[in-house]
Amino acid sequence: MTSEATNSEATKRQAMNREAMNREAADRAAAKRQATGSEAATSQAMNPEATDSQATDRQATDREAANRQATASQAANPEDPTSQPTNPEATTSQSANRQAANRQSANRQAANRQAANRQAPPRPSSPARNATLARGVAPARPGTLHARSVTGAVKVPPRQGLTLAFGRGELPEVALAVGEHDLMVSRRHGELTYRGHQWWLRNTGQQLVRLPRGRMLHASTEPEPIATGYTPLFVRGSGYREHLVELYVTGPDDPGLVARRSAETVPPRRWALDDDERLLLVVLGQEYLLYEEGPRPLTYSRAAEQLAYLRPDGNWGERRIEYRVEVVRRRLHDSGFPHALLHDNSLGRPSDNSLLHNLLRGLVESTTLVPPDLCLMDDDGDDERGDEGSDDEGDDGGGAGEGPAG
Repeated sequence: MTSEATNSEATKRQAMNREAMNREAADRAAAKRQATGSEAATSQAMNPEATDSQATDRQATDREAANRQATASQAANPEDPTSQPTNPEATTSQSANRQAANRQSANRQAANRQAANRQAPPRPSSPARNATLARGVAPARPGTLHARSVTGAVKVPPRQGLTLAFGRGELPEVALAVGEHDLMVSRRHGELTYRGHQWWLRNTGQQLVRLPRGRMLHASTEPEPIATGYTPLFVRGSGYREHLVELYVTGPDDPGLVARRSAETVPPRRWALDDDERLLLVVLGQEYLLYEEGPRPLTYSRAAEQLAYLRPDGNWGERRIEYRVEVVRRRLHDSGFPHALLHDNSLGRPSDNSLLHNLLRGLVESTTLVPPDLCLMDDDGDDERGDEGSDDEGDDGGGAGEGPAG
């Protein structure tokens, strides 16, 4: 019993001694920290450069410790991307790699945009005020198509299978807007497709498309080739409205936008007629020379009556009129007249009146016959007509509007 009590008291004394020693050590450490802090403050106030150097050394030490820790972590787990060393050379290499990856991504995006632009329809630009393709276009690759409407303009290269659509719709359904506020214009009214080294026009709308020389294009008709140079199209709208679509296909020898203010004017091609032919055609085409709407030729019987009155000694009858008209038609057809003048036997015999209409229309359009030619039909009076010395046919030789032969 005495021995056990003695051991317990000894254990208590040892614990008390250790506690006292720990308190003394803690007090000494606190006093040392306080003294060190005071000395550091004094040293920093007296020598800030030394303090900065010490801070730099501590930062370097911390970085070395962090690098050692990261190296150890990388060795323990090499697949962990967060365990890479943080030294400056590794950081610079990583930054360069990121920049190279960013450049590659930007290049891929640019290539994708270019590919999308090749597939997407061309976007229209706003046309300049009072601009028109009739004055020509800037130099471009042969076959380039320029198209313009009131609200937009596009330019497309000659690429096989490329199609440019126009109509009341919006992008990407159409590339050129036409008649946006006219419900009679279809949303996709027409298409221009490059095929076989040429642009072809097709009507895909419900209304007609009018081409030069009065040619009409319906949705059921075959596509029409577009020649190089300037071509105006007219899309039928509501009422009497027609919406203009200007086309210009660049040719191999296209001069571009060249001012020619002082150059000589190129006259229209006029067709050679003798005096009798001119008088006959003026009589037959009176309505054409008066520029009436929907003109029609005078009948041969009526023409014979008027010619008999104007030229009593001319032996003008219906048979002679028919013969002289046939002679003129054949001669001008062989000279390259722009309208049909002869029968196509493979399609059946058409009306002679339609061929005469083509003849008179072409002569008026070319200014071979002009309104002053109607003076040939003036009555010189019965007294002069009865005089033996009068020579009416001699006075008619210089009919107005006669031009040089084509």
